[in-house]
Amino acid sequence: MAGKRDKDRRLSKRSLFGTQAFINIHRQKRFSLSQRNIETVESRGQSGGISNSDTDDDQIIKSVMGSIALRLSCICHNLNLVLNHGIKLWIKPSHNLLDSTADVDEVFIYYNNYNESNIESNGNSSPDDQEEIACTYDKEDVSSDDEESSEEEQASTNENVEQLFIYSSSILFRLRKTIANVKQSSVLQSFVFSEIKKQGLKLKNFSSDFHVRWNSTFLMISMIIKAKYVYNKITQDPGTIDGLTEKQVNKLKKLALLSDDWKFLDILHYNLAPFFEATKFLSTKNFPTLSSAKFVQNTLKNFLENESSAKCFLLQPSPTVERENMLRASLLKFIKVYFVEKMSTKQKLQSLLACFFDPRTNECLTEKEYQEAESKLMKKFAKSALRQYPRRSTHTNICLQNEQNYSRSDMIDSSNDVQFHVSPEVPVKRKNGFAKLATLCGFNLCEEKTQSKRNIKEELSFFNYTIKAKTWKFDEFWYKYENDIPMLASKAREVCTSPASSVRPESSFSVANFIHRKERSNLSSRNLRYSMLLKEKS
Repeated sequence: MAGKRDKDRRLSKRSLFGTQAFINIHRQKRFSLSQRNIETVESRGQSGGISNSDTDDDQIIKSVMGSIALRLSCICHNLNLVLNHGIKLWIKPSHNLLDSTADVDEVFIYYNNYNESNIESNGNSSPDDQEEIACTYDKEDVSSDDEESSEEEQASTNENVEQLFIYSSSILFRLRKTIANVKQSSVLQSFVFSEIKKQGLKLKNFSSDFHVRWNSTFLMISMIIKAKYVYNKITQDPGTIDGLTEKQVNKLKKLALLSDDWKFLDILHYNLAPFFEATKFLSTKNFPTLSSAKFVQNTLKNFLENESSAKCFLLQPSPTVERENMLRASLLKFIKVYFVEKMSTKQKLQSLLACFFDPRTNECLTEKEYQEAESKLMKKFAKSALRQYPRRSTHTNICLQNEQNYSRSDMIDSSNDVQFHVSPEVPVKRKNGFAKLATLCGFNLCEEKTQSKRNIKEELSFFNYTIKAKTWKFDEFWYKYENDIPMLASKAREVCTSPASSVRPESSFSVANFIHRKERSNLSSRNLRYSMLLKEKS
């Protein structure tokens, strides 16, 4: 029955594409929604209507869904774009490096002439904007009174970053090339398998990555670092391996990594680890929510902005330290591009409120964001706050003595911008003697279940206090306090039920840039490999 109900909720996808694709899709969606008595943009945000929709970056789909409801950019696509543009894992290496090892199957090296221009941007970006982001930094990123000096510094920074990408791509190219050689040689496969077994490593064999799933690159790097001894044995001293030809030996020697290369590989692995964990965090059974998206954004931003979290933080200035700083700066730049600049104001507000309402992610908000969320809610319910609620009598105020106006600043150190804060102690329960004395003196204490309605300011005060009392689950908290803070509960229900991704999380990184291609339906091994449902099993 569950499967049948899910099927009934799906909007059918018929043969709608053609010269009038937008009109056909728009009519079909409107018709399907009307059959289900679902109102569209006219009742946006109201009960029974669609408040928002989440789609990928197909221009036609974006236009159609934008005319029906507020369109939210996909968190999974944004994260994929940050990695592809911010670190350029798939930039094409130099021609000299390609020519030196031209005999290896290209599918393992560059995956059929992958081009970053195939990656589509989110939000309101145009193809020209995307190309500018993919190739270089914008000229407006650095502002200074001395324009000439600013331009020189910017040009120098761009050149250094491009050199970093070239250096990084050359290392990754050698890894992919070595793995390709191992897969093509039964002698090398047997040697690698036996060495892995001798070292006691929890690896089956060497495996490469492919560009439509960026976190496979992290897994490849992690695997090579674990099998560093085996890799060095293959590339630095391949002549000791029986069965290899002289040509194969010469090829493998060109793929060896130097000491600085291994240091940079460690740095790359270290700084990609939070992004890999973010991917796992988003890969749950259900669609990721807006609060999850905001949590991922804030934690990654905090990691990259905090200099003490860098792997080389305590080391003396060196080329390795400089490379890590440029790498982190590039990732931080594109997090701001895709999660701030190119994200609509309405989506940023929705994400902020969803994160505010979710007890799991509430503490990841900065003091400024927390105050902004409270301010937006105060304005949202300004009319409700002016309604004539029953004013509390003197005896009612007694039961609110423990409901002090706890503000965010009372619970955290204002010197820290981003902290994960400690919850306050739960107040001591009122003793029976206190209640008896108050009753004898004419103060009738009200119970928690019979409290009068609160205005928005009192609801925020109650929310700030109760959410810190213990570690809550989202559904547990709102199930218990839904009737105590009805205005906040109604807004939480609206913003926290919106998905942050338009695709199933398990496949969000396996078909991210391949989904629009007609070749995805071809039954070739390569296309099937790209379209498979891939997820790590712990």
